[in-house]
Amino acid sequence: RSFCGAMLLTLPYPPSTNGLYRNARARNGKTIRVKTQKAQAYQANAAQHVLAWFLEFGAPPLPPYRLTIVLYPPTARRQDVSNSIKVLEDGVFSGLGQNDRQVVEVRVRAEMADPKYPRAEVVLEHMEV
Repeated sequence: RSFCGAMLLTLPYPPSTNGLYRNARARNGKTIRVKTQKAQAYQANAAQHVLAWFLEFGAPPLPPYRLTIVLYPPTARRQDVSNSIKVLEDGVFSGLGQNDRQVVEVRVRAEMADPKYPRAEVVLEHMEV
């Protein structure tokens, strides 16, 4: 969906950041943090949603951006909403072919749990600065 030049996406509920990275050994012997397969799969799925949006609506809004995320978690258990942002943001901006440094404002809100349809509703819009 699109309104007033904004990109609206409904994405699967994002996994927590807690299990999205692991330590690995780089070629130079140093320990580095890498994304797990779970993180890569979610990011690819979010990027596919962005590409589908392109096919339907054309050009995305221009940076700088305001990113608004409304979370509908799978359970009523209290969620750490900040743990749900990064992988979602990385996926959206991967699909845009841009870097998330273009975001100048982020709004995140958790709503009532929706066990039948847990999701994240995302609005990406141009922000006058």
